[in-house]
Amino acid sequence: MDGRCNQQADQTVAVYPDWKGDYAFYAIYQGVGYFAFRLSEQQFDDNPTKSTDYLIAHNLNVWLYHLADGSLLVTGIKPDGKLYSFNIGSCGAMED
Repeated sequence: MDGRCNQQADQTVAVYPDWKGDYAFYAIYQGVGYFAFRLSEQQFDDNPTKSTDYLIAHNLNVWLYHLADGSLLVTGIKPDGKLYSFNIGSCGAMED
């Protein structure tokens, strides 16, 4: 374990929480991670839950969505063209 939320062998995105409410997202290409973007707790608060899913951020083939159920979903493209998805859920969440 290296602190990531997701540990799947075929992941194309790594999600690292700071355990204070922020997340760092890395695109993974041929086993190497490249920083894509950071989502701060304030940015999350600035993008409230809506009645439909919507895109919060995108960079380096990493897409982050705020879902209508209030959760975050990160996606990336696998080398075979299929979609990799990970629902962040409570990973890295802090009690208010």
